[in-house]
Amino acid sequence: MLVFNIGLSLLYLPFNFYRSFTVGHQFGLSTLTASGWFGDWAKGLLINLLLDGLTWTGLYGLMRWRPRRWPLPAGVALVFFTVVLVLLEPILITPLFYEVRPLEDSNLRARILALADRAEMHVDAVEVIDASSKTTAVNAYFTGFGGAQRIVLYDTLLRDYTPDQIEVVLAHEMGHWYYQHVLLMVLGLGATGWLGLFGLHWLLNHTWRWLGLRGPADIAGLPFVLAVLALVSYLALPFENGISRYAERQADHFALSTSQNPRAMAQLFEQFAVQNLSLVEPPAWEKVIFSTHPSLAERIRTAEGWEAGR
Repeated sequence: MLVFNIGLSLLYLPFNFYRSFTVGHQFGLSTLTASGWFGDWAKGLLINLLLDGLTWTGLYGLMRWRPRRWPLPAGVALVFFTVVLVLLEPILITPLFYEVRPLEDSNLRARILALADRAEMHVDAVEVIDASSKTTAVNAYFTGFGGAQRIVLYDTLLRDYTPDQIEVVLAHEMGHWYYQHVLLMVLGLGATGWLGLFGLHWLLNHTWRWLGLRGPADIAGLPFVLAVLALVSYLALPFENGISRYAERQADHFALSTSQNPRAMAQLFEQFAVQNLSLVEPPAWEKVIFSTHPSLAERIRTAEGWEAGR
């Protein structure tokens, strides 16, 4: 399994390097050096090998331990594993790739905390990561479950955007917290994961002889399992991305009602389009299949419509 994963990563290496490093530098979206890119790739590979090793060793161990009922404990383990990853990612994984520091701008920090108070959110920390060492892209996000949250800002956001625009970005992220999108994502993953595990159980029980395996729990069937999962993932993209776009629209409306600044939101998305070289209005088929967010044109129209309706 280790050799298979390493071989697959090496096979994709030239394509990933061209897509993220070469093209990124051609269009001014990447600030990484070649050595920095390969360093991040190596760290990502080690993390993936560890997670894949735990996942597949655990799954096939459960198959051998409970050959008839393994999807039940596997589903519980899937939800638990997902929650642990969400909690540990900002503590263990992010610092491997970025330098993390507290937000030093006291005025902006006060604005952010006031915004959190209006949303009735308790914030433990406001932090900045040095994203500019790798990219020109901007982002901000929240981590944590329940009432305690950590706010993380890209330094590119602080550098290139106004306080009003930063407030809109954070209000959008607070919308995800308000509507419990992370919790719903975990529950949805658990539900669909259980269905998928029962489907995999049925499939392996009916195909292991045809595949030349020693049994349904034979690890030699892993490439077949991965191929099936990849196919199902692609087929599920329109459904998953439709849910994602709905959640993003909810967060946008929350940002408008909380920040009361539709003009800053419209200007924010206009600047996103220029800075990220984004396609403002992709074709309808592309949005349905591949878009996790509403188009920038739609989001600008939403902000302008909200302002006109006040």
